[in-house]
Amino acid sequence: MAALTLEGEVVWRINLDEVAHPDKILWDRGTSPIFAGGRLVIAVMQQAGTSYLVALDKKNGKRAWITERPFRTVGENGDSYSSPFVETIDGLETIVTWGGDHLTGHHAITGEQLWFCGGFNPKPERVWRTIASPSGTNGVAIVPHGREDRVAGIKLGGKGEITKSAWLWSARGWGSDNCTPAAHGNRALMLTDTGKARGMLTMVEATTGKQLWQQSLPKSVHTFCASPVVAGNRLYVARRDGTVFTASLTADGMEDLQEITIEEGVIASPVVVDGKVLIRGDRHLVCLW
Repeated sequence: MAALTLEGEVVWRINLDEVAHPDKILWDRGTSPIFAGGRLVIAVMQQAGTSYLVALDKKNGKRAWITERPFRTVGENGDSYSSPFVETIDGLETIVTWGGDHLTGHHAITGEQLWFCGGFNPKPERVWRTIASPSGTNGVAIVPHGREDRVAGIKLGGKGEITKSAWLWSARGWGSDNCTPAAHGNRALMLTDTGKARGMLTMVEATTGKQLWQQSLPKSVHTFCASPVVAGNRLYVARRDGTVFTASLTADGMEDLQEITIEEGVIASPVVVDGKVLIRGDRHLVCLW
């Protein structure tokens, strides 16, 4: 883990194995760091090792706190590549973390676990590792799980175990394995990224799961890793083969669908900066529109 200036100068560098716990995750760490409580926070969830959240001082990389996340899981289920998000819940800045068959809320200043929600894998299935991150909006977490087959709406907040009261809705058949939902207001947009339904976009009400519309992008043998991005009423989606889609979003679906190709692979999600779309391909950083 390192911090650099915009000129590329290294300010500090640490080894998480030394600051926290050794890396035991099957496909190595894939989570993104976040800013919470004035610090840099990283969540590491792993079946074979100790799962934890750690907060680092942004100026020097020194550890401020560490909280273990000791849920018992089977098979591959303890491995998670998802990233947390930050939400103000019950008046507290809260780090919401998904993985190990549980959604948890942690105090952003101290790392204390405030609440946890289970029920995602009651059987349990043994290969439900998590890649897609949850999204938060309108007091609800939109949680893709079950290796693309399932998605849930979980009410955020409370104390201790909230499993019985937190589940607002669940659905099957239009989830995502890699892609994080785009959520804002009382709406959430899910991109189905693999399987026969890959390229299908589903817009739902965040609090009820009611489908508002469902449309598909042009069919292809290629899948999706990059998450959909919505800026204003404009949608941007990048497919693994480098095809980039953009469309206007209306109450009833997509309009003015366009596509171009950057002629190289894309795994990273697009970002919108000053009205321009930046996409990191296999070989280049590309600016569009």
